[in-house]
Amino acid sequence: MSIVVEKIAEIPNLMVGEGPHRDVRTQALYFVDIIGKSVHKYVPATGQHTKATFDKAASLVIPVKGQRDKFVVNQLDEIVVAFWDGHSEKLSKIEKSVDINQPDTSLNDGKCDAMGRLWTGIFFCGRKITSVGWGGAGLDVLYVTSASVLSRGV
Repeated sequence: MSIVVEKIAEIPNLMVGEGPHRDVRTQALYFVDIIGKSVHKYVPATGQHTKATFDKAASLVIPVKGQRDKFVVNQLDEIVVAFWDGHSEKLSKIEKSVDINQPDTSLNDGKCDAMGRLWTGIFFCGRKITSVGWGGAGLDVLYVTSASVLSRGV
């Protein structure tokens, strides 16, 4: 069996698309445009593409398991839990925020593991790179791995 790669969509004005997440329940692909400060939803079966914009760059979007229209979004210096219906041009509400509160620091990319823990990379400009994972029911448990290579495609 060979792998076939095909172009599935033209996304207008997409600058830097990354952080893809396929949601099995909705059969949609979610991803972000870091420079365009937006989160995108693409449904391959229909070809439908929608996006919502933010005030800050986002490097990941992951649906919260079992909770409709609720997403974890990584935005430069914070992680937010936000609501988006997948159609509106803006987030409807930001429920919770975890601020890393460090100067010259930026969150980069991430994924959830099978236990539901969020793992994300952090840039410390001019300093050692550390990977951080937020987990627990309230996103209040911090897991840290020091001296890792730059987090790309966790």
